[in-house]
Amino acid sequence: MKLGVLSDVHGNLDGFEACLEDMGAVDLLLFGGDLLGYYFDGPTILRRLRSLGAQCLAGNHDLYFLSHLGRAQPSDLHVPSRAEYRQRYGPSLELAETALTAEEIDFLSGLPTSRELTLDGRTLLHVHGSPWRPADEYVYPD
Repeated sequence: MKLGVLSDVHGNLDGFEACLEDMGAVDLLLFGGDLLGYYFDGPTILRRLRSLGAQCLAGNHDLYFLSHLGRAQPSDLHVPSRAEYRQRYGPSLELAETALTAEEIDFLSGLPTSRELTLDGRTLLHVHGSPWRPADEYVYPD
């Protein structure tokens, strides 16, 4: 089985498409979250991931977006206010709010932050952050 894994495209459609082209045909595409944030093509990337049948997770920027819409999020997730987010990362989430349909927002809201998969007899834990805080913890080599 050829597995494709992508994450953290943050609305960068050109980078996303370049990665897909470089990886070629895959049997299963896993997307680790953060399709939104920074750049402005998150809605297009969401539609492309769905058309490819990718198994997607929500990343912290996706969760920030949903929180700004009033959707409940994990209690331990620190969500910057809309103003803080805009100052630090720009207006991408505001633009996504007008570009995504209600059904697409519901789809995004239904994404897990972790998923356990069994592939070829092996178990894989797919998270955006860490096994301990799947939504937003960084893991460093040390």
